[in-house]
Amino acid sequence: MNIQVILKELAKTGVIALTEEAVKTFVETKIKPIFTNWGKDESRSIELENCLSEYLLRCYAKNNIMTTIVFGKLQKTLEDLYIPLILQEYRNEEEKWIIDDNCYDILEKYNRILIVDMAGMGKSTIVKYFACQGMNLDKSIPIVIELRKLKNGQTILEFIQKQIKSFDNNIEINEIVAMLKKGDFVIFFDGYDEIANENKPEVLDTIQEFTSNANNTKIVITSREDDNFTSLGEFKCVNIKPLNEEEAYKLIRKYDNDGEISKKLIKRLKEDSSIEVLNEFLSNPLLVSLLYKTFEYKEEIPYKKIGFYAQVYEALFNDHDKTKGSAYVHEKRTKLDKYQFEQVLRAFGFLCLKTDKVEYSSQLIHQLLEQSIKRFGWLKISVDDFLYDVTHAVPFIQKDGNEYKWIHKSFMEYFAACFICYDNKELEEKYFSKISSDDYGMKYYNVLDFCYEMDTLSFRKNIILPCLKHFIEKSKKYFQQEYFYDYNPKYIKMAQQLMVFSSEIYVVKKVLNLDMNESSNKLFSTFSEIADNLTYEIGYGISMIIHSYYDEEDNYAYLYRSKNIVLYDIMVEKMPEIFEKVNLYEKININIPQDVAYNINDDCNNFINRNKEIFYTIIYNAFNIIFRNDKILVYNKCKNLIEEIESENNFANDDIFDL
Repeated sequence: MNIQVILKELAKTGVIALTEEAVKTFVETKIKPIFTNWGKDESRSIELENCLSEYLLRCYAKNNIMTTIVFGKLQKTLEDLYIPLILQEYRNEEEKWIIDDNCYDILEKYNRILIVDMAGMGKSTIVKYFACQGMNLDKSIPIVIELRKLKNGQTILEFIQKQIKSFDNNIEINEIVAMLKKGDFVIFFDGYDEIANENKPEVLDTIQEFTSNANNTKIVITSREDDNFTSLGEFKCVNIKPLNEEEAYKLIRKYDNDGEISKKLIKRLKEDSSIEVLNEFLSNPLLVSLLYKTFEYKEEIPYKKIGFYAQVYEALFNDHDKTKGSAYVHEKRTKLDKYQFEQVLRAFGFLCLKTDKVEYSSQLIHQLLEQSIKRFGWLKISVDDFLYDVTHAVPFIQKDGNEYKWIHKSFMEYFAACFICYDNKELEEKYFSKISSDDYGMKYYNVLDFCYEMDTLSFRKNIILPCLKHFIEKSKKYFQQEYFYDYNPKYIKMAQQLMVFSSEIYVVKKVLNLDMNESSNKLFSTFSEIADNLTYEIGYGISMIIHSYYDEEDNYAYLYRSKNIVLYDIMVEKMPEIFEKVNLYEKININIPQDVAYNINDDCNNFINRNKEIFYTIIYNAFNIIFRNDKILVYNKCKNLIEEIESENNFANDDIFDL
């Protein structure tokens, strides 16, 4: 392998951090040992060594490049734009890891990691950083798998084979298995949320099967929130710590190398009396970049999320091409004005949302654009012209090899929400009902979040009102027996909320002597058998979370089927006034017989209801697992909000608004 020639080629793509010395060290310490005593002829060992080395340099080149909406087609590297992000234990700030030169500390402690967070927090950026630092720091051999590219029926090993092989050297599946057994690999499964909903269970099964067989390989999965992850009990779940103000300012300065625009923007932010309103945006790296982009265009600061996205659209539509001088503006082949172009883009965004894909073949994107344009018969434009404009002049779509994708999934969700709330009002109620249903879990959270801001009145009427009425109607039916009168009322309220928002909840105890170094597959498979039996008995699938306490040898599985959790999360964020915080302490050990699936209900004869301490512990743990916080709905405040929304509806129907 001619390292100098390869590095020269990589330098053309902007890769400057990987030195010849670093490559030589990495090859000697991480790659060559794999093929020592390979057991095959020497020439084949050399071929495989070259094949893997070339793949890793391609992997570095790809992951060191950052594509941002701020810079469009101008390539920037991690060195240009990355600021250290922080991983923290999921919804718990006690354990933290700074993703900088010490980023592999977390992988040395946990070999199975699940990074879960909302849109724009930097999940894929962290994967890129890990992949490059694995080679820079001589830590690991990274394999990055963008899950949206995993084809139906394709195995993980087949995907890795396709990535590693080159024009000159092929590689067999059995050779990949042998390399994984001998080498120090980390496999990153990036973007589980970008898989079509119907394919998620199959892909997750594929990942789990691979994980159970790859004991020597470290695994990292990234995604937005997803109910399916309750089956990944062996993974350490972490999220990304929101940026603080100084970190946001540091990122802003990177966009123009501490130039005039960043200085002016930061000065405005520091002087702004409404800075607290902007904290949501300053805490999210994507929204920080959009803030910079909109300020660069108009020197205005939007105070709402939809204002950000609307202004980004306007900025991109009227943007000057930085690669050709500030005076050059891309000509639009369609000749559409800003409003016409956005109308087509909204319809296209909705159809993309409907297809449940974020990456599109040439055939599919032409089909979706043709359907979008047909909606506007008076616009005499061609599909090819619009596709050119949306990839060049107003670049919300990128071409990635032979596929097309949105520059960020959140833009597809924004334009889809615009279509729902502005362009197809007659079906808005139907759309709201469907995307907030139990069938989709957290999948449409971001779309619903946009819709709430775009049409708050309709959202409160068609989504929040039915949910609150359901809570009021059902909550007072549970735990009303005299038997529970002397139980702590806060635990009773938590139990009532659990019963309303979950159709079935079970807790199972197993006593297994497992140490921290032992694979958790044994524990997971043990509880999975119980989950499968329950699924068969009650007639539908359930989710599972495992609580393991190795020092006590006690392990607990909470199995449940949740309902309307996405609406609960939206209400916590948008209307915190109807909640109260419960300050209760966690209890760990539960003195219950093992191997029995106890159903959480309000039956006075239920074993777990006959002892207050057992009841409190199980309710507390189940509540934190399902709702992931310490906030309970307040009955009277919910009733007041129902009256308020009904009053809004009556007023909206008043004759005063007739012409």
